[in-house]
This record gives sequence, C-alpha cells and structure tokens, in this order.
Amino acid sequence: MSAIFGAISLHGKVINETNIEKMKISLQNCAIDKFCECKTDFAYMACGIQFFTPEASREELPLSFENKLFTADVVLDNRSELLEKLNISQEEGRFITDGAILFQLYHKYRGTCLNWILGAYTFAYFDYDKQQLELVTDAVGSRSLYYTIENDIFYFSSLMETLTSIQSKCEWNSVWISDFLGMKHLGILNHAESTIYENISYLPKTTQLIYEKSKKLTKYIYWNPLKHKKELKFLKDEDCKKIFQKLFSDCVCSTLRSVDQTAVLLSAGLDSTAVACIAAPFLQKQNKKLFAYTSVPEKDYQEDKESGYLENETEYILKTKEFLGNLECTFVDLPGKNAWDNRLELMNFYEMPYKSVQNVVWLSEISKLAAKDGNKILLTGSSGNGAFSFGSITMLMNSLFQRGHFREYFEELQILQSFGNSRKSILINNSRKALARVFYRRNHNQKSIRESFVSEKAVQKYRLESRFKQKGYATESYNIKDFRKGMLAELPFRQVAEFETKQSLRTGILLRDPTRDKRLLEFCIQLPERHFAWGGIERRLVVEYLADVLPDFINMKHKRGLQSADIMLRLEKQWDRISKEMEDVFLKYQDNFFVDCNKALTELKKLKKGSLNTAGFDVYQLIYTAMMLEFMNKH
Repeated sequence: MSAIFGAISLHGKVINETNIEKMKISLQNCAIDKFCECKTDFAYMACGIQFFTPEASREELPLSFENKLFTADVVLDNRSELLEKLNISQEEGRFITDGAILFQLYHKYRGTCLNWILGAYTFAYFDYDKQQLELVTDAVGSRSLYYTIENDIFYFSSLMETLTSIQSKCEWNSVWISDFLGMKHLGILNHAESTIYENISYLPKTTQLIYEKSKKLTKYIYWNPLKHKKELKFLKDEDCKKIFQKLFSDCVCSTLRSVDQTAVLLSAGLDSTAVACIAAPFLQKQNKKLFAYTSVPEKDYQEDKESGYLENETEYILKTKEFLGNLECTFVDLPGKNAWDNRLELMNFYEMPYKSVQNVVWLSEISKLAAKDGNKILLTGSSGNGAFSFGSITMLMNSLFQRGHFREYFEELQILQSFGNSRKSILINNSRKALARVFYRRNHNQKSIRESFVSEKAVQKYRLESRFKQKGYATESYNIKDFRKGMLAELPFRQVAEFETKQSLRTGILLRDPTRDKRLLEFCIQLPERHFAWGGIERRLVVEYLADVLPDFINMKHKRGLQSADIMLRLEKQWDRISKEMEDVFLKYQDNFFVDCNKALTELKKLKKGSLNTAGFDVYQLIYTAMMLEFMNKH
C-alpha cells in the first residue's frame, strides 16, 4: 500500500515547486519505506510505498508510459486472475508488482476492467494526449482519497493534510461540523463526499471520477449489486453452506499475502473468531503463526458477572488458542490510558475529531504494538455484523409477513413458541419493534439535536432539523430489503476506510477486513432471509454454516463480548483533573459559533465522580464536543 498524491494542470499553469514541497511534508509522520515521484511542468504524481506484500519492495510508482502517468495505493487480492486477463504466465507474474498489474489492466481495458479487480486500492491515471485525469476507488472503498481544485490545478491525496497545506484559504465546512455535533450517535458523517474542510472532497467507494480540460467533473458508479440482484430463492441449505464456506475462506486467505508476520484483532465474538479460524490453519501450512491482540480491562477492574455482556474475553481467547494450536496471544490492558488524554495526538493522527472514544485508543495502540512486533498485516472482522454474521428473528418475521409468506411465518412462530415464548408475546414484541422503528426514524433526529451541544444558531442556519428528518436513521434492519441496503451503506464504509488508511500509514501495519470483501457482499445480497435467521436461530451463516470451522464453545457462548468495559473506570481515576480540563475547554471557547458551551458546562457539572458508569453516551458526547473545539482552534 501507499500514500499517493499529485497535482494536474490542464490549463497551462505551471505547478508551483513550493506546493510540491509542502505536499511532501505531509508524509513526514507516516511509516514510509520508499518514496518515488514523477513531475513535469504541468503534471506531478508521488507515491510513498509501504512494504506489506512480497512484491512491494520492487514497486516503482508513479509509472510513466505512452504519454500516460499513473500512481496507485494498492494491494490486489486476485493477482492470478488478473494476470490471466493480461495473458501473463503465473511464473512471469511472480515478479510483477501490484501497481504494474493494475496499470497494465487499466491502460488496456479502462473502466470495463473495474469489476474484475479485487483488493484494496485507489489510483490516479492521467492521459497527456486527452488531457484527462481519472481517479478510482475500490468497490468497498477500503482506502481514503481526497481531492480539491486550487487555482485551476487539480490536487489529490490519501491524506487531507497534503491538500490543506497548499490551499491559500482553507475554510471549515460549517454543515459538516454542525452535523457532526448534532448527531447523537457514533457516526461522524452525514454526506458521502464532504469533509471537515469546505474545499476538500472525498471520493467514495466504487467511484470512477473523470476530470477534463473543460473543468467538468464526471463520476461513475461502476458496481451496484442491488441494481441487478437475483435472489437465490431455491438454493438448498447444504449447497449454500458449501458455497459460503469456500467463499469466506477465499476472502480471508486472499488477505494473507504478507512479507512478514500476520496478526488479528481478536475478540471472543463470532466475526473475528471466524477470521482467525480460517487464517490460522492457512498460515500453519506455511509454518507460520497467527498473532492475536485482544483488548482487556485493567487488572483492578471488577467484572460484573450479572452483566449481559462478557466484559473480559481472556478465557475464550485462551480456549481459541488451544483449539487452533498456532495462535500466539497478547492481551493489551493499556494501564493508565483513558479516552481523554491522547485525544490531541489521535485527532492529529486521523486528521479530524472522532466519536468512538471508547475504542479508538486501544485500536491505535494495538496497531502500533502489532507493527512493533513485526507484523505487516492486521486482520479485523469489524464489518461482519453488517453483512454475513447478521441475522435477527425480527427481520425474518417482518420480511416473511410483508412478502406474504404466511405459511413460513406461522411455521417460524410455532418454533419460537416451542422455545417457551407465547404467541402473544412474540407478536407484540415484533409489532413494538416495527412501530419503534417508524417512531425512531421520525423522531430520533430532532431528539438527537436537542440532546446534543450543537448551538441553536447552527441548527437554524444550517437547517439541521429538516435535513436530519430527510435522512432518517434506523436502529436495526427492519426487513431483508433494509438489510441489503445497509450492507452497502456509503457512510459506514467511508468512516472505517478513513480510519484504517491513516492507521496503516501512521503505524506501518496494513489493516484488512475480509468480512468487507466485495465477493462476500455480492453473495449475501442475493440470499433470502432464511439463510440469515431461521428455525429460531439467528446469525445462521456463521452459527450453522461455519460450525465445522468454529470451536463449539464460541457458538455455545451466550454473552456477547464488550470491548472497553472499563472505559468509565479509567476516566473515574482521573476525573477531577479530566473534568477540570474539559471545563477549561468549554470556558475558553464560549464564543464558538457551533457549540453551546454553556449547555455543555451545565451537563458536565452534573457528572460526579462515581456516577460516570450510568452516564454512558453523555460522557462520550462531552469528550468529542470538546475535541471539536480543540481541533478547530489548532487548525
């Protein structure tokens, strides 16, 4: 993978050498193994290459060939298939880099080849003769790519810092900031292409952007499996199981092409365990180990045994180690770390404020630790819940009823009754959830605004209520149609990609999520609801179809894991100091247009030491609101 950036002038303006030097500075804090660049008066491209795969050390990007200029941030997952498309033998292909394969493919086939390519990538392709620049992102948007037009010159980069450095006037995106503050949930985005800066745009997943001399910007969406979806209605369970097992195995194994060790972010949950249970045997055949990193509470944390969650997953991780044999475990408790103290460093790291204050600290620290230990790939299963491992009885029942499949509906109802549930309670519960969803969509957004610390002036000026009402947020997938749309939702994909890209660039370890593979999503979108939940069993694709792969104790586990269970304890230990520092932030920036600092101060004073555990998201909201103020002041 790489950090790529460049500048293209289609209107006779020479690219300023000072701007090129400013752009290079943005890589100073990245773990880059090799830097290459190519420049003329009117075109400049650069690539900071990281050596994650066996071929990466031979990578020479940018490439210049037949009046074309090309640079890429790329790791391919189907090299063999793509070499066949280029009529290159597998033996010869061993010496060809991912960037060279991608260039040859796009040079020969242009946009028609985009659906053939699997992997994580963004790339830029400039045709001198046509005076045309093309930018492309992969189907699931695994890597970030930003762009701006400054003084009639088109700039692009993997990092926002590259683009802010060359702008003569860099302004805040007031709508983005207002939405960030007004949405009382962990989402930081409300639009797939906007950023915290007014003049910098983001290129979302599965997009081909073409910039021409006429200053015309054209965007094409080259992959939309929902548009031409064919439901696999008559696929037998046993056949589905075989197809899914093979597919899931291919998705995991194709991410394991590492030049060094491979690690996994492992919890006791189904998703990451499923990834580990495929990766470990594959690596064992190569006499390699899989290195697992697990977040655990501090040693003095008293686990609540009556809780509905598994707050310390150590026991199950050790059992998984015994089951797999070649798993090496590291338990990361980060003594003394909390969600407040590292915020300035992490905001700089991610180039924006963030909301997942309960997870970002340990995710960042584990990435750094895993890289230091010699790992080049860090596997996750973070997208599993939104695709293959989803499956709720509520979704099943609602889908069956809405589609008029009444025989199956009442058969499922009888099965649920056999588990000890009364028919009345099941029907009431499903109806309540359905009504709650409608109510939530209509009313949650206004409630979110009222309970946030966004100022009334910002609410009115940027029409938050009317825009939020149009957006609508559902707490869960209500039916199979909702679920399929959710699998391809742009905002969550982008949010994960931005964090993973910057994590990789800053720490020198490549984060890969096999559960967010294009092949897996295409397959899941075609499946009827019965493959996700049926016979009273939820999450069937994992629980039943991967039963041969997973250890029994994971499937039999009744409690779901809870990462950062001790987040409030960590804050409590330093609350006198932390609350004072937070108070100072709100007092210092009381005149800020976007934040109602007085309201924030009032809520902060209600939080007393010893009561944080019951405050929940209110604490997170105070932290990320204060972070926004600090970020705006610094930048």
